[in-house]
Amino acid sequence: MRVLLAGLMVMFALSSAQAQVRVTGARVLHTGTYEVGKTKEINDPNISSGHRYEADATLVREGTTIRAKLNGAFGLDLMIDGTPRGKSIPVRIVWRYPDPGLHNPQTGKTKFVDDYMDRRQIGEKSTFYWMLGQEWALVPGTWIFELWYENRALIRQSFRLERE
Repeated sequence: MRVLLAGLMVMFALSSAQAQVRVTGARVLHTGTYEVGKTKEINDPNISSGHRYEADATLVREGTTIRAKLNGAFGLDLMIDGTPRGKSIPVRIVWRYPDPGLHNPQTGKTKFVDDYMDRRQIGEKSTFYWMLGQEWALVPGTWIFELWYENRALIRQSFRLERE
């Protein structure tokens, strides 16, 4: 009887652990140009510029056609759907750049893709944006943002950057 009870408890624990996180998809809430507040710089060698930023960002102009200007920012607000709400999950963020890519003169490297891991909460609004902080990043064309969970793309959003 103890063996049966122990086996049932193990099966229940395993099924509960698997049911703890369930990501059903994600939704784009807004796209456009953002005003970015005070930023926290995070060194990240996986990114073209060598760093990324975290900051409060406020949508100032809705749309997917972006006027590229120095120190501007564009991106999207999204919501990850699933359960439990508020649970932090690992996500993969991918930015894809048009030809001729982003050429960083400090490193001498040209990149067509930036790819990094981060964490976001299920059921809470997340904002992802790209800061156009260097002249060499003002590359016109189609930029693509992707959000991945495990091996599944949840969002693929394109932006058309145009030089002012």
